[in-house]
Amino acid sequence: MARTNLSTRPFYNERAVHLSLGVVTALVLAFTAFNLWQVFALSSRQAGRQEHLSQDDTRSRDLRAQTQRIRATINPRDLDATIAAAVLFFATSLARLWL
Repeated sequence: MARTNLSTRPFYNERAVHLSLGVVTALVLAFTAFNLWQVFALSSRQAGRQEHLSQDDTRSRDLRAQTQRIRATINPRDLDATIAAAVLFFATSLARLWL
């Protein structure tokens, strides 16, 4: 008796094979559609974040320039006197709390 299958229809239940191939194909297409949707969604989010980052960089540069202008107007002697007064005030306040 020959053990090889020489028939033109090697599967007796072709419907189950076609159904399982259809399910696998549908799953692959669903995952592909989901991945494409995620790519487009994340790309648009990244574009928004890049715009926000650009605005933040511009604001940071403006604030640094403003800080430099303000620091240029500060008199170092007045600053030292203010620091000394603040240290003295802090020390006397702590002394009152502990005594």
